[in-house]
Order: sequence, then structure tokens, then C-alpha cells
Amino acid sequence: MDTLIDKNRSVTLPYLIVFSSDLTRPIQSVSMARLAKEGRTAASEVRKKIKEEGVDGNAPQVNQDDDADEDEEKDLTEMLTWTNTEGKKIRAAVVSADDTKVLFRMANGKEINYDISKLSQRSQDIIKERLER
Repeated sequence: MDTLIDKNRSVTLPYLIVFSSDLTRPIQSVSMARLAKEGRTAASEVRKKIKEEGVDGNAPQVNQDDDADEDEEKDLTEMLTWTNTEGKKIRAAVVSADDTKVLFRMANGKEINYDISKLSQRSQDIIKERLER
């Protein structure tokens, strides 16, 4: 059994719990005892569940209401893969941009300001093209 008795004599069940990015629902839970015994298997199951739920940052966003469609229309671009000058990639929509900064919206809804000069030339060209429209 996966229980411990703390100094107050109450029984606790230590668990790893993974929540959605907005903290509204649990995605997966695994007891710490199971992680200790079957670490790789348990961790693999957690990663698989996160990917299935689409909260790993790699899954495309699925709009489930009309408000989400309106937000997408306001973005400068749809979800695209962007590359920086070091070759690292992110998947995000461009909310807005100017000559020096770009505001990305990640798949999880988080918005990040980024220096446009740190993007690859191709990524910069796509943003400039959309700004000219």
C-alpha cells in the first residue's frame, strides 16, 4: 500500500499529479511508490497521457467554442512552426509584431514576447509578409 504516516499520525498518499495548463483538471496521477518501483514505465505512461490530452505543446489546438475562433482570427498568423537563429523550433501563433518584437501565443495559450532579430531569416520574412497585408 502506498501510504505513509506523518508526525501528526495522519495517513498520506504521496502522488505525482499532472494538471492541465490552466489547472482546471488533473491529467494523470501516479503514486510515488509506483514511481520508485517502476520509474520508467510509470513515467512513460504519464508522458503518453499528457500527449494524448494535447497539453505537451506539440499537439494542435482544437477550438471547442466560437470565442476561440474569434481569437484565432485576431492573430496575425495561425499556429506555425518558427525557427530561431540557433535552429530551435517552437509552435505558436503570432498575435502581433513590429520591427523589433513579436508576441507569440503558444499552444497552451501562454503569450511570450520575443526579439524578432533572434528568429531565422525565413521566420522573419513570414512575419513581415503578414504585417504588409
